Amino acid sequence: MRKKLSTLLTIFILMSAVFLSGCGGKTENKTDTKPETVKETIKNGVYQATVKGNNGDIKVEVKIDNEKIEGITIIEHNETKGLYEVPMERIPKTILENQSVAVDTVAGATNTSKAIIDGVKDCIVQAGGKIENYMTKIEVKTVDNKEITKTADVIIVGGGGAGMSAAVAAAEEGASVIVIEKNAALGGNTVLAGGGFNAYDASRQEQQEMKATQLETVKKILAVEPKNELHKELLNVLQTQFDEYNKNGSGYIFDSPEFHALQTYDGGDYMADLNLIYTTVKRSADMVNVLEGYGLEWKKGVTTYVGGLWPRAHEAAAYKSGVGFIDTFTKVINERKLNVEIIYEVKADAIISKDGEVIGVTGVGIDGSKYTFNANKGVILATGGFGANTAMVKKYKPSVSDSVKTTNAPSITGDGIEIAEKAGAVLVGMEQIQLLPTSNPVTGGSPGYIGQNAGMYINKEGKRFVNEYGRRDELTEAVFKQPDGIFFIVTNEKNALLDAERKNKFGEKLDDLIATKQVFKGDTIEDLAKEIGADPAVLNETFAKWREACKTGIDKEFGRNAFAENVWLEEGPYYAAPRTPAVHHTMGGVQVDIDTHVLDKNGNPIKGLYAAGEITGGIHGSNRLGGNAVPDALANGRAAGKMAAAKK
Repeated sequence: MRKKLSTLLTIFILMSAVFLSGCGGKTENKTDTKPETVKETIKNGVYQATVKGNNGDIKVEVKIDNEKIEGITIIEHNETKGLYEVPMERIPKTILENQSVAVDTVAGATNTSKAIIDGVKDCIVQAGGKIENYMTKIEVKTVDNKEITKTADVIIVGGGGAGMSAAVAAAEEGASVIVIEKNAALGGNTVLAGGGFNAYDASRQEQQEMKATQLETVKKILAVEPKNELHKELLNVLQTQFDEYNKNGSGYIFDSPEFHALQTYDGGDYMADLNLIYTTVKRSADMVNVLEGYGLEWKKGVTTYVGGLWPRAHEAAAYKSGVGFIDTFTKVINERKLNVEIIYEVKADAIISKDGEVIGVTGVGIDGSKYTFNANKGVILATGGFGANTAMVKKYKPSVSDSVKTTNAPSITGDGIEIAEKAGAVLVGMEQIQLLPTSNPVTGGSPGYIGQNAGMYINKEGKRFVNEYGRRDELTEAVFKQPDGIFFIVTNEKNALLDAERKNKFGEKLDDLIATKQVFKGDTIEDLAKEIGADPAVLNETFAKWREACKTGIDKEFGRNAFAENVWLEEGPYYAAPRTPAVHHTMGGVQVDIDTHVLDKNGNPIKGLYAAGEITGGIHGSNRLGGNAVPDALANGRAAGKMAAAKK
């Protein structure tokens, strides 16, 4: 009975609803009235967002008033000098002008650009707005059929270390110079580099003590069977130098251009051109003084970079990274009023030749403009390698896993190599691709650590597993054998190498690195073990053996040949930064002779075409020594500038 009543009641309600609906429609007469649109409400105010940039957090502040983005301010960041300036000026300006976050990133500063855009989006959401209401497509202003022709004595493609060094040198010789840079700022990979500059320098090396194990290193080089006549000649010179060194009993660090060349040759498995190596290291020693003459101040001593094998790496006193070299060149150009024009955001796409001689290049601007650059005397290619071109890396070295990241700037994609090959250049050693073993597991870049890059290395079990002063390829191979392919560089408070603001050499704050787990901290060894998931007893034993090796200078486990005072780890707090390998340096490229001429398939110079820096092959062989890249770029860039200016 209850069920029947319930059914009847339901029917009654439904019929009433239909009846009332019909009556309501006639009485109110709203058939021609559209439903009122509910207007979105976005709250006025000032909002802040913290987003991940290239080197750490970026704090963005956005002012919203009456549904309009009225202001964008970058409050705090740790981005690389030389790369952040353009996106931090251009991105906010474009958003404000168009009231849209559908903004293109700035070439060469993709991560920084994206972070700023994401920060603004975050603030819009905080205010109660919808991102889709701020996604109006921004029309890129292109120029149809606009053709621009420019002429100079020397045209340089690429504004990194090699290109800028070449520009200054050519202008000093009286040549007019145009530098074409496809990014919105100068620097390339040079500004991302740690800044180590390997070169023989007696005045600084004589300040440091030579260890017994380092003496053995020299003896091992001298014991190598000569591979060719030049190798034999350099070994004989080195033997004479070393005999004299032992005779005078000075006890300071031994070095010479010949020893530097032989270590580089040996470190690259004798696959490089020894003539190129020897020429490069001699130029590098001279370049130390040239840079000093330009106003760059070096630190008093020298150090050893990861895979550098010897204490000969110079570092700038006032700069934490390679940005100091670019700053130095631009300063010289401005102060001395050198005849150098720099054209940004133009990508060179072809080399112009006439009657067997290179006479210029063509390019395309960001706005679609077509450029023709005529060179009265020569063209210098200084576009870097191809470490950020995943397809190109896989083409030449299929064994590199897709999961491996890169330390390179996004713009390092092998453009110069490709246009050179089309112009008849021969390529050498393209399969020789180096991975940096000490890269950030999250970003692939170098930032994210404190202290010495060649401090104590331990795996997740808390054990040392390699000679930290070994070759980079050996270190990389050893790391991949560790659990998850991860290891930690360990340092302590005393040796963290932080500045007054507790920032590392890349400008990152230690507290931020700890908060994002790019660095782990432990007040004691036991605390550090807990943070990284290792057995405290194992880590304690590792520390004990390390300290003994530092004290005696003898590494019984792995044969490390030197322990600087700032790696001893005597007391806490302790820090451990996780690291893993990433694609770092492509050692193959266009073949050049010792005068930086690009060679064709017959080994003859292509008239009017020069190259310097990572775009070239044959200098590093199968493995590049840490600290050899910057001098290669700067010293050979300078040589190319002089050669092109003289049209030799």
